[in-house]
Amino acid sequence: MQPFRIVRLVLVVCVFAAHVVVAQNKDDDNLGEITFEQLSDTKASLRYYAAGGGFIFGSLQLNADNINNNLPASYKLGSFPSSLLVTGGQGFVALDFTYNFRFGISSVGGTKTITADTTQNGTTVKRNLDMSASFNSVSLDYAIAVAKGLTILPGVQVGFGTFRFERYDGVTEGAVGNVGTINNSIKRLETSQFTIQPGLNIEYTISSFAMIRGYAGYNIASNGDWTENRVTKISSVEPKLNSSGLIFGAGVFVGLFRNE
Repeated sequence: MQPFRIVRLVLVVCVFAAHVVVAQNKDDDNLGEITFEQLSDTKASLRYYAAGGGFIFGSLQLNADNINNNLPASYKLGSFPSSLLVTGGQGFVALDFTYNFRFGISSVGGTKTITADTTQNGTTVKRNLDMSASFNSVSLDYAIAVAKGLTILPGVQVGFGTFRFERYDGVTEGAVGNVGTINNSIKRLETSQFTIQPGLNIEYTISSFAMIRGYAGYNIASNGDWTENRVTKISSVEPKLNSSGLIFGAGVFVGLFRNE
């Protein structure tokens, strides 16, 4: 190789080396500054983490026609509306190694009552009919951060509960001897239920210690056997008599939350 070419090659190498050194000393982002550790830190910084619990409430939109048309005759008393208010609590946790998956457990329930005065054996009797539903569930959500403090979490809840109708008959006043008579009685029709509830949570962390939520989903309920007064098995209840329906609501939580 000629001396001139050697000198030219050395100069090119020196210029290239000087360029790399200058680039590494700049504060601007470029590939020369990114190390494997920094890439790992960047990936980790995108992960969701949370641990907390709080109060949740919602409106379960039942199929009122299915309920009112399929209740046994002895439990009919006017018409139930479609909306059932449910309240309860939920706790959850999402850690670094769960990769944005959040696990939770919740318990909610609600009761709707309709009343009427009837006449039995010439006596005015006040009748209350309660419709109640309860849900105890485990949940799995996946967190998608969309802005500072704002997270969208699609997920699903799976659990068990009860769906119940209770009729209370009673006179407004009576002697001890009237207790347990036909004018003062309780009847209960109930079933266990298995539920699956796919849904979507939209959450905003007010601070690292407080978070609020709006959510919507659809409750899919499958009934077990119906019983009356916990003893008599009722085999002819229409399957449409269930707690399936759209649900939406909100929640308030305290704990430790990602707020970046």
